[in-house]
Amino acid sequence: MRPFLFNGETVELTPVSPDRVIQGDIVLFWLSKDHLMLHRVIEVQKNEGGNVLILQGDAFCWPDGAIPAERVIGRAAAVLRGGKWTRLDAFPTALLARMWVAAIPLRRLFSRAARRIKQWVAPH
Repeated sequence: MRPFLFNGETVELTPVSPDRVIQGDIVLFWLSKDHLMLHRVIEVQKNEGGNVLILQGDAFCWPDGAIPAERVIGRAAAVLRGGKWTRLDAFPTALLARMWVAAIPLRRLFSRAARRIKQWVAPH
């Protein structure tokens, strides 16, 4: 989840109702019956059967896939960094998170360009 969360950091979770999860939230969810994952919600799709969440790790340019919102266990509320708790919903952090989500199309564009440059530069 870099650049917002780093390996080994402690994250405080708060319970959240499946219908209260919004774009930009970092959520802990059941990926499978025995595997938990913490990723950011980049889109909430509403349908008759309940909300479906499109999730993506912050270090990635493309979504991991979609899950039913009922698989969410909780929302990341704070991170323990350098011995101090930092609220993830506080203004500076929340603004940066919204900007990070909004920049996804640009991050994808740069990723594609970098891949093409690597192919072009690589010895044939």
